[in-house]
Amino acid sequence: MQPITRRVLLKGLAGALVLPVGRLLGNDVPGSVAKSGTRALGLPLLDRKLVLAHNMTFLSPLINFQMDLRNYYPNGAAAEIGGLNLTAPSILFNIPDNIARRPVQSLGIEDPEYLAYLDKYAEHEVRTAKLLGVDGFEFYFPTHMTGKLFSYAKLMIQKQVAAAERLNLDFYFSLDLSHFGPVKGARNQDERLDAYARTILDVMDAPGLRDSKHWLKTPDGRFVFYTWFPFPIVEGVKFENALLTGPGGIRGGVARIARAFADLEARLGKPCAFIYRNIDTSPEYVECLLDYFPVT
Repeated sequence: MQPITRRVLLKGLAGALVLPVGRLLGNDVPGSVAKSGTRALGLPLLDRKLVLAHNMTFLSPLINFQMDLRNYYPNGAAAEIGGLNLTAPSILFNIPDNIARRPVQSLGIEDPEYLAYLDKYAEHEVRTAKLLGVDGFEFYFPTHMTGKLFSYAKLMIQKQVAAAERLNLDFYFSLDLSHFGPVKGARNQDERLDAYARTILDVMDAPGLRDSKHWLKTPDGRFVFYTWFPFPIVEGVKFENALLTGPGGIRGGVARIARAFADLEARLGKPCAFIYRNIDTSPEYVECLLDYFPVT
């Protein structure tokens, strides 16, 4: 199979199917290094097609106190819209009595019953996904997370990566970086990038994750990150009426965004490949993005 070096990513809310449906270019990508200073665009992102499911890290009744299995029944509380969702997280159907009968707020991340349950839950999640043809998860990961919410998210990720290790599954994980923008206490873009990097590294360098073979990487060893609405990573760039606006127009905005991601990569101290999630398919925007990012 010829390496896939540049293409458009088709992405649904419920999952991610990586397909070579855009421009398939080999080593004719101009320059060995992207204009933003990030890693070479001419290198392949993957050496095979993979299906990654978007994992909503907080979709658990043990984290989100508003979740209730009855809301998912088509004839239940949300019957007027056919149920709250077409599918419910499997964790909802497997909560043991010793957990379910306790107030959610009383369950701490050091609670032995909770931790033992999460081990079983994580194994069920990754095993089921693999049986259904899914090759990995990309975890929903707001870059501004703090406090208890971050602790639960980190724990959920640790448990699922550990489950893949125990089961010896050919299964991969990535972070879907989202909610770039203001950070409490950050006075400028440099300080915001510092904060984003600290949050990401707190997970990636955590016990059981730092040296995991299950992180999704490019053939040359770069960590693959997804992004969700990434343009607020820089100030002054906005997305209005389905168009990127700001100083320098579309190309100027994309160049500034790419530079910010290069700066984030430097702060992480890890080689990275950022998948830029694009909701504008105008030719000019897509062309600009492919001059700076391996995938959009």
